[in-house]
Amino acid sequence: MDLLEGGIADGTTSHCHFLEEDRLRFLVHVTKEDIMTFLKWILDVYPKVRKRSTLDEYWRVWCMLYRKSVGKSLHAKVMEEVRDVRAKMCSSVREKPVMDVDDVFLVLHHWVLDTSVFPVERQRLQLALLLLLSAYTATRPAALVYKVTDRIK
Repeated sequence: MDLLEGGIADGTTSHCHFLEEDRLRFLVHVTKEDIMTFLKWILDVYPKVRKRSTLDEYWRVWCMLYRKSVGKSLHAKVMEEVRDVRAKMCSSVREKPVMDVDDVFLVLHHWVLDTSVFPVERQRLQLALLLLLSAYTATRPAALVYKVTDRIK
Protein backbone atom coordinates (compact mmCIF):
# COMPACT_ATOMS: atom_id res chain seq x y z
CA MET A 1 0.00 0.00 0.00
CA ASP A 2 1.59 3.30 -1.04
CA LEU A 3 1.35 6.58 0.88
CA LEU A 4 -1.56 8.00 -1.12
CA GLU A 5 -3.55 4.80 -0.84
CA GLY A 6 -2.82 4.69 2.88
CA GLY A 7 -3.88 8.33 3.16
CA ILE A 8 -7.18 7.64 1.39
CA ALA A 9 -7.77 4.59 3.58
CA ASP A 10 -7.09 6.74 6.64
CA GLY A 11 -9.34 9.47 5.23
CA THR A 12 -12.13 6.97 4.61
CA THR A 13 -11.67 5.63 8.13
CA SER A 14 -11.78 9.17 9.55
CA HIS A 15 -14.88 9.96 7.50
CA CYS A 16 -16.59 6.76 8.70
CA HIS A 17 -15.57 7.56 12.28
CA PHE A 18 -17.11 11.02 11.80
CA LEU A 19 -20.31 9.32 10.57
CA GLU A 20 -20.03 6.72 13.38
CA GLU A 21 -20.06 3.86 10.88
CA ASP A 22 -17.81 0.86 10.15
CA ARG A 23 -15.53 1.44 7.14
CA LEU A 24 -16.12 -1.92 5.45
CA ARG A 25 -19.88 -1.70 5.94
CA PHE A 26 -19.78 1.85 4.56
CA LEU A 27 -17.90 0.70 1.45
CA VAL A 28 -20.19 -2.29 0.86
CA HIS A 29 -23.37 -0.20 1.09
CA VAL A 30 -22.05 3.04 -0.44
CA THR A 31 -24.36 5.15 -2.60
CA LYS A 32 -23.66 7.98 -5.01
CA GLU A 33 -24.67 10.48 -2.33
CA ASP A 34 -22.25 8.90 0.16
CA ILE A 35 -19.40 9.23 -2.33
CA MET A 36 -20.26 12.85 -3.02
CA THR A 37 -20.43 13.53 0.71
CA PHE A 38 -17.01 11.91 1.14
CA LEU A 39 -15.48 14.01 -1.66
CA LYS A 40 -17.06 17.16 -0.18
CA TRP A 41 -15.65 16.13 3.20
CA ILE A 42 -12.18 15.76 1.59
CA LEU A 43 -12.49 19.32 0.25
CA ASP A 44 -13.53 20.61 3.68
CA VAL A 45 -10.90 18.74 5.69
CA TYR A 46 -7.98 19.25 3.28
CA PRO A 47 -8.04 22.94 2.26
CA LYS A 48 -5.11 22.48 -0.16
CA VAL A 49 -7.25 20.28 -2.44
CA ARG A 50 -8.58 22.84 -4.91
CA LYS A 51 -7.72 21.44 -8.33
CA ARG A 52 -9.67 18.84 -10.22
CA SER A 53 -6.52 16.81 -10.89
CA THR A 54 -5.89 16.41 -7.14
CA LEU A 55 -9.46 15.32 -6.48
CA ASP A 56 -9.26 12.98 -9.50
CA GLU A 57 -6.23 11.29 -7.94
CA TYR A 58 -8.06 10.90 -4.61
CA TRP A 59 -11.05 9.50 -6.53
CA ARG A 60 -8.90 7.05 -8.51
CA VAL A 61 -7.24 5.73 -5.35
CA TRP A 62 -10.60 5.57 -3.53
CA CYS A 63 -12.01 3.44 -6.39
CA MET A 64 -8.97 1.14 -6.06
CA LEU A 65 -9.55 0.88 -2.31
CA TYR A 66 -13.24 0.13 -2.98
CA ARG A 67 -12.31 -2.67 -5.42
CA LYS A 68 -9.87 -4.20 -2.92
CA SER A 69 -12.32 -3.99 -0.02
CA VAL A 70 -15.56 -5.01 -1.74
CA GLY A 71 -14.22 -7.18 -4.55
CA LYS A 72 -16.01 -5.43 -7.41
CA SER A 73 -15.95 -2.10 -9.20
CA LEU A 74 -18.42 0.71 -8.75
CA HIS A 75 -21.33 0.86 -11.16
CA ALA A 76 -20.43 2.86 -14.30
CA LYS A 77 -23.44 5.18 -13.89
CA VAL A 78 -22.35 6.12 -10.36
CA MET A 79 -18.82 6.81 -11.58
CA GLU A 80 -20.15 9.02 -14.38
CA GLU A 81 -22.39 11.04 -12.05
CA VAL A 82 -19.53 11.62 -9.63
CA ARG A 83 -17.34 12.67 -12.58
CA ASP A 84 -19.91 15.36 -13.45
CA VAL A 85 -19.55 16.88 -9.98
CA ARG A 86 -15.75 16.87 -10.19
CA ALA A 87 -15.90 18.58 -13.60
CA LYS A 88 -17.07 21.80 -11.93
CA MET A 89 -13.72 22.26 -10.17
CA CYS A 90 -10.81 24.34 -11.45
CA SER A 91 -8.83 22.45 -14.08
CA SER A 92 -5.98 24.91 -14.63
CA VAL A 93 -2.49 23.47 -14.48
CA ARG A 94 0.19 25.16 -12.42
CA GLU A 95 3.40 25.67 -14.34
CA LYS A 96 6.26 23.63 -12.94
CA PRO A 97 9.62 25.11 -13.88
CA VAL A 98 12.28 22.83 -15.29
CA MET A 99 15.95 23.44 -15.93
CA ASP A 100 16.99 24.94 -19.22
CA VAL A 101 20.42 25.50 -20.79
CA ASP A 102 21.02 28.75 -18.90
CA ASP A 103 20.32 27.08 -15.56
CA VAL A 104 22.68 24.21 -16.37
CA PHE A 105 25.40 26.65 -17.41
CA LEU A 106 24.95 28.64 -14.20
CA VAL A 107 25.01 25.56 -11.96
CA LEU A 108 28.00 23.99 -13.73
CA HIS A 109 29.85 27.34 -13.59
CA HIS A 110 29.38 27.46 -9.81
CA TRP A 111 30.17 23.77 -9.56
CA VAL A 112 33.55 24.27 -11.29
CA LEU A 113 34.46 27.21 -9.05
CA ASP A 114 33.27 25.50 -5.87
CA THR A 115 36.01 24.65 -3.39
CA SER A 116 33.87 22.84 -0.82
CA VAL A 117 34.47 19.18 -0.11
CA PHE A 118 31.70 16.61 -0.47
CA PRO A 119 31.47 13.97 2.30
CA VAL A 120 32.03 11.34 -0.38
CA GLU A 121 33.62 12.65 -3.58
CA ARG A 122 31.46 10.30 -5.64
CA GLN A 123 28.56 12.64 -4.79
CA ARG A 124 30.17 15.40 -6.87
CA LEU A 125 29.87 13.24 -10.00
CA GLN A 126 26.38 12.08 -9.05
CA LEU A 127 25.26 15.69 -8.67
CA ALA A 128 26.61 16.58 -12.11
CA LEU A 129 24.89 13.53 -13.62
CA LEU A 130 21.56 14.41 -12.00
CA LEU A 131 21.80 18.01 -13.18
CA LEU A 132 22.52 16.94 -16.74
CA LEU A 133 19.75 14.31 -16.70
CA SER A 134 17.35 16.87 -15.31
CA ALA A 135 18.25 19.35 -18.06
CA TYR A 136 18.16 16.81 -20.91
CA THR A 137 14.86 15.23 -19.90
CA ALA A 138 13.18 18.47 -18.70
CA THR A 139 12.25 16.89 -15.38
CA ARG A 140 12.49 18.47 -12.00
CA PRO A 141 15.55 17.24 -10.05
CA ALA A 142 13.40 15.91 -7.20
CA ALA A 143 11.62 13.58 -9.63
CA LEU A 144 14.90 11.77 -10.33
CA VAL A 145 15.88 11.15 -6.71
CA TYR A 146 14.14 8.75 -4.32
CA LYS A 147 13.34 10.35 -0.99
CA VAL A 148 11.98 8.57 2.07
CA THR A 149 9.34 10.72 3.73
CA ASP A 150 8.47 11.00 7.38
CA ARG A 151 4.85 9.98 6.66
CA ILE A 152 5.68 6.25 6.64
CA LYS A 153 4.35 4.75 9.86
